[in-house]
Amino acid sequence: MEKKILTNFDLLDTEKGVLKNNYQILIEGNKITEVKKGQINSSKIEKINLGGRTLMPGLIDCHVHIHIGQFNDNKSVHESEMTARSSKILREMLLRGFTTVRDAGGADYGHKMAIEKEYFIGPRLFVSGKILSQTGGHGDHRGRADFCECAINSGGIEIIADGVDEVRKAVREQIRQGVDQIKIMTVIIVLEGKAIRLDQVGFVSGSPFALLNNEPRVCHLPVTPAVVKMKV
Repeated sequence: MEKKILTNFDLLDTEKGVLKNNYQILIEGNKITEVKKGQINSSKIEKINLGGRTLMPGLIDCHVHIHIGQFNDNKSVHESEMTARSSKILREMLLRGFTTVRDAGGADYGHKMAIEKEYFIGPRLFVSGKILSQTGGHGDHRGRADFCECAINSGGIEIIADGVDEVRKAVREQIRQGVDQIKIMTVIIVLEGKAIRLDQVGFVSGSPFALLNNEPRVCHLPVTPAVVKMKV
């Protein structure tokens, strides 16, 4: 097993909020096995001098989108190109210090495996798969003149689900495909450029929220009095 020792750095103590010096860290394989004040005794292990930089735990981002259309894509970018683009996004995230990220819609089990099998370089990835939205909801990306769900069903990043039965089926299908959590967009779509009030919940009480109370892995529920009451 490959071993390395990190030297010459300021260690961030996240509990006390202070920087500590004169520490060394032993890495064996992909795990940190020792953090010691002073020197770690071993003359045969490679030592990496960090040049006085700050060493800290990896950052976590709980809301990212690595596989989603950009505003200037004009709906003309294929899934294959978006996947290639996601590899660049993931690598840049890791280089910025993020070692774990939660993708809140778009990335799927394949992206997760691409990192674990080292096809891509990036942080540990938790995926949501496709976003759940009701017809006309925040996740319904069709234009006013789109009268079918063809594009959504053939490769979009969302699933249109109305009512308990459709939501339950959509949730189970995403879990079957290996997601870590479910992303659900609960508010209605912005109409005529008017802002939505936070208390306007698209998935109404007594329907999908009854289901969501039994699903432990749900992200992106708006924190409103109505939602809190439903969840409690």
